[in-house]
Amino acid sequence: MEATDSTNELQFYLDIANMGRWTYSIPDATLTCDQRCAEFLGINDGKLSFDALVNCADSEDQPKLARCFAKSGEVGKSFAVSFKQRQPGDWRTVTLKGQWLSTSNASGILNVEDLTDGVIQLSESELISQVVDAIPFAVMYITRDGRVDFTNRTFRYATGTTSVQTERRPVDQVLDTEERENGTKAFMECLKTGRHTSREGETAVDGKPIRYCKYVYEPVKNRDGKVLGVVSTVVDITNLKNAERALEASNKDLARSNEDLEQFAYVASHDLKAPLRSIEVLAGWLAEDLADFEVKEVHDNLNLLKQRTARLNRLLEDLLGYSRAGREIGEQSQTDCTELVEDIVTLLNVPAAFNVSSSDLPVITTYAVPLEQVLRNLISNSIKHHPGPAGTISVSAEEHDDHYLFSVTDDGGGIPEEYAGKVFEMFQTLRPRDEVEGSGMGLAIVNRIITRRGGRIWFEPVPNGTGTVFKFEWKFDQSESGDISRKDAA
Repeated sequence: MEATDSTNELQFYLDIANMGRWTYSIPDATLTCDQRCAEFLGINDGKLSFDALVNCADSEDQPKLARCFAKSGEVGKSFAVSFKQRQPGDWRTVTLKGQWLSTSNASGILNVEDLTDGVIQLSESELISQVVDAIPFAVMYITRDGRVDFTNRTFRYATGTTSVQTERRPVDQVLDTEERENGTKAFMECLKTGRHTSREGETAVDGKPIRYCKYVYEPVKNRDGKVLGVVSTVVDITNLKNAERALEASNKDLARSNEDLEQFAYVASHDLKAPLRSIEVLAGWLAEDLADFEVKEVHDNLNLLKQRTARLNRLLEDLLGYSRAGREIGEQSQTDCTELVEDIVTLLNVPAAFNVSSSDLPVITTYAVPLEQVLRNLISNSIKHHPGPAGTISVSAEEHDDHYLFSVTDDGGGIPEEYAGKVFEMFQTLRPRDEVEGSGMGLAIVNRIITRRGGRIWFEPVPNGTGTVFKFEWKFDQSESGDISRKDAA
């Protein structure tokens, strides 16, 4: 290779190894550093006097650092020295390696590292070889004439070749049959465009299982931008692909299971309602037939039968609602949340003794049905579980970066903190069902709707008072045009 090839090639691998380059001039007594070397030594203009270099080392290391630069007469002599350099609040070890090019100047590399078995003196070619061999994926460098200049240990191990079998041979003779056409095409594209290219595909080496690899071809350029050669790297991503396939299969199985579960919930709740209606009718007929009998136990049992069948009917309705929760029913529309709360109050036939108020609620473009389900369940829940005949419920909202934070506050008896993880589960109630009729599905439906939209719901005690505040995030909807639906400006 030409000198420019070697220089650019060295810089490429020095960048990988996180090393900087320097030159030293005896007449100027100054080190000139590249950007990375300057960063290591903590200088800004890329120049450092020899005295400043020595002074930045620990006092015990200063003599050996000075001795390295005193052997200027040994042209071609390589040297290396490590010294401790003080950093803010700590010390670190700097390793400086070089070679005297003439009696007046030297050049070399510098990096920050920990000493292990002492200082090992390396030539630039030895350094390149060790850096490349340490890379845990296959590396090959191809010169402009299409010949392989070197390969690393990982490449040779993967292909079952030796350096003698690969170096200075045409690249199409080194690549296996599967990669020959694609590799040659990628190499020519790099030379022509000066841009890197990559692809993924299966590869087969004789006697070894088929692997899935990512091939990257990166052009190496000189300072003028001329492409000197191409570095080819091959990364084995078989395990990653297998994991992606397994995850995709699991997601499909999960989606199928969810569909089956929703279908089961729908069928169960729908089909069970027919015999339930028959039971209700029979109970009504029995009540009519026994109306003239003054047997209190009979009437109590009939009333209990009606109560239980009504409860089962509500449970089936809520089970069906849970299976549908989170679906975007209908289309997005401009929704006045204040009017929505007023409609809910009318629909629930809220007792006159309860005051349901709303303040500063936004007008938003969203799916109104699921939002109505959430607010209706929370308001109904506050009324149902209120310990007194009268109460106050307020609904408010705040706008945040990507969502509205709604709050539904009541002045009821509150919820003990230990129920924080249970109230949003199915069939969970805080009081016996004979005291408060309910299926225990209301908050589960609310939680399912909100979490499917990417939000969350929780409750807090009312500050400086009694009652509960339910808070939930209502994410901004994504319109078909890609715009985020926020508060209506009009």
